[in-house]
Amino acid sequence: MIIKQPPIYGNILIGPIQTVILLIISVLWFKDKLSVRGWIAALLCIAGVLCISWNGKPVSALFGDGGALITLLFVISAVGSAFHVLSQKMLASDMDSGSMNFCIFVLCSVFMAAPVPFRFEMTGEPALAPMAALLILGLITGLSFYWFSQALRAVSFPVAIIVSNTAVLFGILWSGVIHHDPITVYIISGAAVFAAGLVILNWPARRPAEADKREASSA
Repeated sequence: MIIKQPPIYGNILIGPIQTVILLIISVLWFKDKLSVRGWIAALLCIAGVLCISWNGKPVSALFGDGGALITLLFVISAVGSAFHVLSQKMLASDMDSGSMNFCIFVLCSVFMAAPVPFRFEMTGEPALAPMAALLILGLITGLSFYWFSQALRAVSFPVAIIVSNTAVLFGILWSGVIHHDPITVYIISGAAVFAAGLVILNWPARRPAEADKREASSA
């Protein structure tokens, strides 16, 4: 059976699925407390990410002409990505961030390099600019994972999960500045919904007057 490759934007499923899995784990396993306001903020952020990534394209194409199998692979990758972030959280207090990320990067490199002996093909002369770009991309990726694992030590897990989705907003910025891609109403709406979720998440909660009185009396 020939499977027609679905649109590349099938990865719209990865961010929301990963976020939902991690939020559920953080509440049930790590016993992190997420208020009603926190859940509303999380849902808004997920909806914003989904709207930006979707961008009005026909989602039905994800499941037609054999695309359901590829979509299932996207879902599996979201689950794997969620457990990678979970492993960072669990090892953050017991393992150095640099060593932890170096180990996982080496392991992933081995998996990715496995097909090379069977599919390797050299075409044309090696170009320095693309090779330099790949090295810079690897450095940026490594640093981002390192800083994220450091952030897990300083903030609560649910907050880190939600705020990490701001990468979507930077994706909009770079696509407009570098590639001059059109900014559609879907992208603007999704960014607004996502920003609203972040504002709700970080809005300082007012403490009850009774708590303030107790603190003042104890002082």
